[in-house]
Amino acid sequence: MNVAFWVCWVAIFSSLFIYQFFLGRGIPQGENASEPINTAFYGVCFGSILIATFIRWILIPKVKVIRQALVLFIIGIALSESVVFYEIFLIGPNYPETQMIFFILSVMSTFQFIPTFLNKSKKPVTKLF
Repeated sequence: MNVAFWVCWVAIFSSLFIYQFFLGRGIPQGENASEPINTAFYGVCFGSILIATFIRWILIPKVKVIRQALVLFIIGIALSESVVFYEIFLIGPNYPETQMIFFILSVMSTFQFIPTFLNKSKKPVTKLF
């Protein structure tokens, strides 16, 4: 079961860079054309990162069953990854500085989910249903 955590984490962490290079056309460079008028996406991005951080540092350590930890892990890592999509599709290419900030925040938020929290105190699942 520990391998599932590592496979998910490596796949999603590496996909951040793949999305950025193929969908976002590389690492954003340059200065913003102007100040973004619509800043609602700031709240969405920061909200996703804050919820993911809460899941990682508050909820996952309290869980005793590894299957429940896996569910929380996938939810948290998906929230962290979603920030890259907000950055690519909502912010847009006219604001490369802002895009870079959210790309770095997404990478850092996903990195915090590296499965070092797995230990022997979490019970393996004996029955599937």
